[in-house]
Formats: sequence, structure tokens, C-alpha cells
Amino acid sequence: LLAPNVPVSKAQIILHTPAAKKLYAAQQGDAWHAVSVSPAKDATSRSFETSLSKVSYPPLGSPALTQYAPLAVISTAEHWTEVAKAYNQLATPAMQMTPELQKAAEHIAHGTTGLDAVKVIYHWMQKNIHSVSINYANAGFTPPSASSTLQRGVGDSNANAVLLCTLLGALHIEAVPAMISTSARFHPYPAVDPFAFGHFLVYVPAYHLFLDPTSRYAGIHSLPLEDAGRPVLITGKNPRSTQTPLPDLSLPLIDKHSQLRLSASGTMHDQTVEIRRGYAAQDIRSALMGSKGRMLMKGLRNGFYEQGDLGQLESIAFQNRKKLDQPLGLKTSAVKNGLFIPGHSVAMIMPTDTSIAKPLQAFTAESVRTTPSLINPSYMQSDISLKLPQGYQPAYLPKNIDVQTSVGSYSIHYALSGQTLKIDQRLKLPEFVISAKDYPALHQLAILSSSSTREGLLLVKGFTKR
Repeated sequence: LLAPNVPVSKAQIILHTPAAKKLYAAQQGDAWHAVSVSPAKDATSRSFETSLSKVSYPPLGSPALTQYAPLAVISTAEHWTEVAKAYNQLATPAMQMTPELQKAAEHIAHGTTGLDAVKVIYHWMQKNIHSVSINYANAGFTPPSASSTLQRGVGDSNANAVLLCTLLGALHIEAVPAMISTSARFHPYPAVDPFAFGHFLVYVPAYHLFLDPTSRYAGIHSLPLEDAGRPVLITGKNPRSTQTPLPDLSLPLIDKHSQLRLSASGTMHDQTVEIRRGYAAQDIRSALMGSKGRMLMKGLRNGFYEQGDLGQLESIAFQNRKKLDQPLGLKTSAVKNGLFIPGHSVAMIMPTDTSIAKPLQAFTAESVRTTPSLINPSYMQSDISLKLPQGYQPAYLPKNIDVQTSVGSYSIHYALSGQTLKIDQRLKLPEFVISAKDYPALHQLAILSSSSTREGLLLVKGFTKR
């Protein structure tokens, strides 16, 4: 792999193997070129060579270098399934069923079967088997036995995958380890390289489920963001190379409804209900699960003040806080002060949802890029109803925005009904990687969503809109 920010005077890859072993080579990009190597009579050789004099620095919001930088691979394997079969030879002994494992699986499942048993076993492992990181390039891919991981209560992703597969197998549910990389790369290497992978999931064929037992807050239908949309190698008796599912955007990941009441003194009462799904629920659960009582409220209030709000977060309530397979609900009540100084005419910032602009903040400065950009697939919507003080009306409303582009869409609508101002905001970004060709559309969405959070609202007392 050539890192574009490192100049290289000369780089060369040469692989020699016994003559009976065939070599396969491929490259990504055109920087590498094949070099003729004189083979010995008892050896096979392949070689690539390159140099890199032009240096460029990937901007903030770029995917992993392996997604787009020059890459060359020489391998003794032609197909990814050969790696899966080699792994099977290492992992099969580790998944040997024992009376202890059988008894543990039946105890944890507590009489459940099918998909319900998968849920119970998976969530038990998330709570009870701790995870550690390991470098497989140094440690190799041979997992410890499932029984030893169960006894220790800790393992790397390979060990945990083997244990989960074995426990499910005890209940006659087929499950196999699946090899993946959590780096921001979304297409396979150009040729076979087992060290393209550095993490393990579990694949359950009967329900087409990918599960990550090292992730503590994921439901069975929602992978962590770092596992989604990646190349994955399914092992077991039917090995194949495929891709993990993208985040499910059939419903909003964040769905926010706010009832705001603004008084003539400049105080705003805020009642907000927020529903989070998929990885958006995992993010907030990871912040909430370890906190209780006063520590929880302190953390939430700190977040409230960090947004620049003056006032008080008065209460918060949760729905499905610990039910990982259900959307997470949050209900908050807050009072915000000092929004404007009372008078005949008052000005304030339009109360839009600033969190909608966050996924695109890295793309507001540059209108053109020469490398692909990385975003988090998102579907966010926010509905705000602002009750204005009696006698005050907006002098004007901003223009509605409806933009559909090749990379996603953004809209914000303003409507006044009596003393209530309604603001509906939507952002949808279905892809992880945006090409340099499509980047201007992403920049356009970034500018629109960012500027909407800075719109001013001028209220005039006794004003009659014409």
C-alpha cells in the first residue's frame, strides 16, 4: 500500500515460492507495474515495483487508504474461499462440543428456540464475555477453544465468535465465524490477502444475521457502524465473500419532535421526544448504560451546556433503555433563558436541530476534492413547533429548501399557523463513500444544512404579515 502523504523513491514487492506453487498478483490503481524476475529452476517469482514523488494529504473525512490508494497484492491463493477453508482447519477443533458448553447453552437459552434463542445467547455474551483487541498479523488466526473462553469470561473477537457459534450449535442453530475489517474500506482487496481482515463476526445463515459479540450495545438486526457495509468472508461449510448489510434507513435513525413555548420575557420551555434506532441508539446507549442517578443527570446536563444552552435541563425519561432490539426513546424537559431582550422588535437564532448538520461539518470548507470522502449513512428528521409570545409575529420566514442530489437529500420547511411556527427538517445520506466526482453534491448539502442552523428569526410586536 502506498500512502499518498509519504514520498517513496522506490518500492518493490518480490515473492518467491517453490516452483509447484502458483502465484497470483493484482493491483489497485496504476502506480504499480509488474517487473520481470528471472526465476530459479526450483522457484516461482512475481514482482511489483513503483515510486511515488507527488505527495498529497488526505483531508478530514476520507476513508481508509486501502479504499483508494495504490495497492498491490501477490498471493499464493486465487480465491477468498481458500482463506476461509484454511481458517476452518484452525477453528474446527476449537468449536468441539463439550458437556459444559451444552449445559451452558441450554441454561442461557432457558427453553427458547429459533430466533429467540439467538437473541438470548447473543445478548448474554454481550453482557458476560468481555472483549480484548489482538493483532492477528502477530498472533495468527487459531482461536482458543470455546470451552476455555467460556471459563475465562474474556476473549478477542475470534475467540468470542467461536464461543457464540458453539453455543448456538448446541441448540441446533447453525452459525459460523465471518472475517471482516473494521477499517473504512468498502470493497475487497484486489487479490487474496488474509491480513485484509482484522476482526470476526458471527453469521447465522437461517436468519441472514451478522452479529458482533464484542459490541455491547448492538441489537441482533443492527450492526455497529464500523462493521456495516464492509467486505466480509463467511467461513464454515459454505464459504463465500460478500458484504455486511448497510445501516437500515427504512425509518429515521434519529426522529425528534419538539414542543417549544417562548415567553415575552425571553424564556423558552422545551419538551422534546427523541426516538433513536440502529447505530444511533447504540451510540447513546453506550454513553448511558454505565451511569445512574446523579452521575447520569450530570452527564446529560454537561451535554446540554456544551451546546451553548443557558438554562436548566429539568428532567429526562427513557424508553427501552436496556432493550437492545428496540428503538431507544428519550423524553426531555428543559428551560432556556436569555434568548432575546424584550422590546418592540426582538431577534434570535431560528430554533433548528443543530445535530442534523453534524454529519456534514467536515465538508463545508472545500467545494472540490480529489479523493473519495467518508460519511456515516444517515436518516434524521426533526419537527419543531414553536409557540410565539402573544402579540409577536415573524417579520419574515426563510425560504423553504428541498434539494435532491446524487448522494442524498436535505429539506427544511417553515410554516406559520396563528401563533405557532412549525419547522420540519430532514437529512438522508444513504452511502458510506462519496466519489470525488459526486463530492460537490455533498458539499452543497453540507452548506445548506449548516446555514439553516444560523438563520435569524426577527419577531415584531403588533406586526401584521402581508
